[in-house]
Amino acid sequence: MAGQGGPAAVPVWVSKRPRMWECSEAQFMEDLCAFHCERNGKKVTPETSPDAILNGSRLDLYNLYKETHPEDMVRDPCAICGGSSALA
Repeated sequence: MAGQGGPAAVPVWVSKRPRMWECSEAQFMEDLCAFHCERNGKKVTPETSPDAILNGSRLDLYNLYKETHPEDMVRDPCAICGGSSALA
């Protein structure tokens, strides 16, 4: 349709935290709060960050991220197998 633009481009987030295998929970939360501040324009700190709740239970965001992003946990991928323990 004429006169309608597409959705605004969202800039790519550049994390300042270390890789997850080197990252403490405190570093993860600082980075998460910085992301939230940039995207929503509100000052958020680990102390003022609301808990993530699902079905009445608090989510452990640090460990949830680690479990759902295993590619961020690979330390030194093998050039031959790509980090897999399976033999070719």
